[in-house]
Amino acid sequence: MVLELVGVASMWLVAFVKAPQAMRHPQQRALWLAITTIAAAMTLRLDGIDRVLHGLVRDPHTIDLARQVFATADAAALLCFVLLAAGRPRMIPPVLVIGGSVLVALLWIDATSPPHVRNVVDADPGPSPAYWALYFAFLFVADFVCAVVCCYHGRRADHRPLRVGLLMFGIGMGLACLLWILFLLYLATESPVALALLSPVTGIEALFLAGGVLVASSAALFRPLLSLVALLELRPLWRDVTAAVPTVVMVEAHRGVTMLTAPSLRVYRTIIEIRDGLLFLRNYVAPATVRAAREHVVASGVAEELVDATVTACWLAAALDGRRRGEEPQPEPPNLASQGGTQLDAEVQFLRQLSRAYRSPLVRDFAARARVA
Repeated sequence: MVLELVGVASMWLVAFVKAPQAMRHPQQRALWLAITTIAAAMTLRLDGIDRVLHGLVRDPHTIDLARQVFATADAAALLCFVLLAAGRPRMIPPVLVIGGSVLVALLWIDATSPPHVRNVVDADPGPSPAYWALYFAFLFVADFVCAVVCCYHGRRADHRPLRVGLLMFGIGMGLACLLWILFLLYLATESPVALALLSPVTGIEALFLAGGVLVASSAALFRPLLSLVALLELRPLWRDVTAAVPTVVMVEAHRGVTMLTAPSLRVYRTIIEIRDGLLFLRNYVAPATVRAAREHVVASGVAEELVDATVTACWLAAALDGRRRGEEPQPEPPNLASQGGTQLDAEVQFLRQLSRAYRSPLVRDFAARARVA
């Protein structure tokens, strides 16, 4: 029971944390709606909520029927949200038609069954067996399809957080299928083991579902923090470059844009200013200096993936030193190929490598040698 409460509380917490982001980004709205509807359905099944409902409504049959109607609608809606998140919107209308038909059929079977006080499996009298067969079959199939779709698309997702998140959500839906199997096993055998497993499996299911949604959106959740870390790491490099070439600083653009108020935008502008500064400062580097920088880096045993960033840091240090000493620009500056790639993430990674290398003893040693030469 405790694990079930923790799981349901985790789902509501994730739904609350994700709500603002889901409202701003339609592509994240489907998974948020999925986690919210599941949390609502699980909450209605909790013992404490059940007692509250009976105290308010005082009609057990209405409460049971409403809970089952909500669970059926929730299963159909959840499947629609998962299909939408998986990029299969054309399958949503058939799901809605089938879900609506199942709801109508359940209400019709209940209305035409012999008079009964409760809508529970062991009620006597209760709804006809066709009611329970249709109800359990639809919920099991809907949960199973959700699990398959999430696991299928999770294995093929491009980004690791989305891949892990979808797989976790798929495992959670697989546990929902296990719940129905355990429940049917209990009905058939009255096994106390199956009954005892219902609550903890529900809690584990809820934790997997909440974790799946949280992990799938972790990149967006933590992007401001990652941008702030990148800014702090680029700050020394940016400070030296803009001090030497102050004209690259976009003064008007910085007004009102700080590291804390808009870190992602600040990273983008910092990259532009550093790049513009590098383009200007290459005029203070002779081709022989660039060749010497590469030889120095290779001879020092720098890892292959860091060679380009370290070479750039070496000639940049020499160029900054030359500009500070008042040297004239080179008549024929070297033709330096652009490094870092065309994607923003690759550019940030390259400049962070450059910033780390720029502060290293290896680069300081090269700058000292270039000054003497």
